[in-house]
Parts: sequence; C-alpha cells; structure tokens
Amino acid sequence: MKWALPVVLLCFVWLPGAAYGIGGAEQRSAGVPPPNPVDQAPAWSADGKRVVFSSWRLGENMGVALASVSTDGSDERVIARGWPLALSPDGQWIAAGSTARRVDGTETRPLGVYGEQQVWSPDSRRVALLTYNDGLWVVDRDGSDLVQLDPNGRAPAWSPDGEWIAYERRGGNPSGDADLMIVNSSGGVPRALVEAPGHQVQPRWPSDGALIAFLGQGGIIHVVRPDGSGLRSFSNAISDGSSFAWMPDSRRLVFASKGLVLLDVSSGRVDRVNGSGESPSPSPDGSRIAFAAPTCGRQVGIHVVGLDGRGLRRLTNDCRLVGTSGPDELRAGWWHDVVR
Repeated sequence: MKWALPVVLLCFVWLPGAAYGIGGAEQRSAGVPPPNPVDQAPAWSADGKRVVFSSWRLGENMGVALASVSTDGSDERVIARGWPLALSPDGQWIAAGSTARRVDGTETRPLGVYGEQQVWSPDSRRVALLTYNDGLWVVDRDGSDLVQLDPNGRAPAWSPDGEWIAYERRGGNPSGDADLMIVNSSGGVPRALVEAPGHQVQPRWPSDGALIAFLGQGGIIHVVRPDGSGLRSFSNAISDGSSFAWMPDSRRLVFASKGLVLLDVSSGRVDRVNGSGESPSPSPDGSRIAFAAPTCGRQVGIHVVGLDGRGLRRLTNDCRLVGTSGPDELRAGWWHDVVR
C-alpha cells in the first residue's frame, strides 16, 4: 500500500504481515489516565482509506509507536515502535537512524551517517538526513553517494521531481534566525531563496513544483518561486507554528491558526474549516483533512473533517468511560472533551 506522504513529516505504512490489530479505540476506567495519551502527525494512504500516525499512547517504555487506522475509526494497527523512522513513498523501504531496510526485513543497508530526521526523495531512491552535529546530507538508499549539502542545514523538503531540496539554514544568519535555501540534491552551492535575511522556516513544495511555501516572522505564510522571484506574503494567514500542507490542487494551503484554515494563494482568500486542530494533512482527493486535536484535555487524537467543517470524526484516542453511552464524552475523571 502506498501512502500520500507530507513533504516533511516522518511517515510510515501499515505492513499486513508485521502489524497487529488493537481492536479499535481503547476505553478507560474512571480516574485512570492513559500513559502519554498523544497521537499526532497524520498522513493518508494513497487510496484515502487509512490514516497513519505516530503515537505516544501506543508506545512502550515512554517510547513512540507508529500505527494506522481506517478512516471510519476502526481497525487500529501498530506498525512499529521506535524513533526515528521514515517510510519511502513506494512503501518498500524504511530509513531508521543510520540504516535503510526493506519493510519485509530481507535487506538492510548502512547509510553512513545517523539521521535525527529522514526525508525520502519522491522516487524512493535517496534519503535526505538531518544529523545532530553535521547538518544536512543526502545518500542513496544503498549507502552510496553520501554528500553533505550544508553543515548548517535542517528541515529538508524535496522538489516533486527530486532535483532540488529546499531547507532552513541556521548558523550563518547574525540574528540567529533561519534563512530559506535551495540546493541541487546531488550537491553544489546552496542559494538563498529570499534576499533579505530573516526567520524563514518549514519549506513546503506543492505537487506541481511551481512555488515554495514557508513560514516567516510571526508565523506569516509566504510563497516564492524556486528561482527566488515572486515573493508574496499573506498577513491574513498566520500559522500557529504547527505543520502546514499544500492541498492536492497546488492552489491552496491548509494551516493551523486556532483551528484549521484554508488559504488560496492566488486570491489571498482564507476560509476557516473548524476551531480546533494542528498538523493538518489533506486526503489524496482533497475532500477531507486529517489532523491532531485534543480529545479530553491533555489527550490528543487523530480526527478527519470535510473542507466545509462537516463530517468531523474522531479516529483515535477515544476517552469514553467504560459503561457510558452516547457522545464521546468523559462523564467523570480529570479531563474534558474539547472536540464534539
């Protein structure tokens, strides 16, 4: 099964042979809080039938689990436990720290450096790696052609054709802010995308590769062409800093600002979807958005909603007490459900 992966978020796939069913949303007894009850970072399967997410709730020994769930909230399955891991777009390989391995376990290759974050190329043949001390690298999945792109690079985002990587550069700016850079994915001299230095973070490419979106000072959304021209700022589109994403039409962005908001980059129009959520991920057909949001106070679960705010459904982290009926609402205990 292939997945429609966000550009930067670490994403994973359900492996039928390795995963096991959890048996649906777990019910909790009164007064007993779940350990680390946070599900986050949703991503859609390519067919739009499942959502994959990372989960502290399902982890072991204070660790993270990776899981998937059907879009009706059933058939929750653990994929793997551990961190950091990233699934290739073709669903065949997993980058894990300093190795790349086939999901069926038949082959493991050393990558040469340890990645705190890994982002696969669109063709699943290369991996961009963020290292703790040595910045941004690119390597083939078989461990060959290891290239350091920028010792101060981070947050890599591949162009749809795999030729370019946009990223943040930290360390060269006297103010301590991040500059938005672009470099050929095979190496070369990086180039600044924005002439004036400043706070420029979280680059995002649309599927047509025509623009790069990023967050500026104060969370204001900007777009610029890959050649550095056509810089535009949207003062009416201010993200709260959580992940944002292009819609499949390459015309709109969805971002979090006291809920989910859509921005049309052609007209500058913004439309509010709902009043709660972060880390939005649009479905492959662009009709729904998966996102993380509080369920019962400190619990965070995965939800889906239509672009018009209708059809809200919680997929994970049910907080209903055993023996209660009706809406997903805590009747007693320590939390209050903020998503109805």
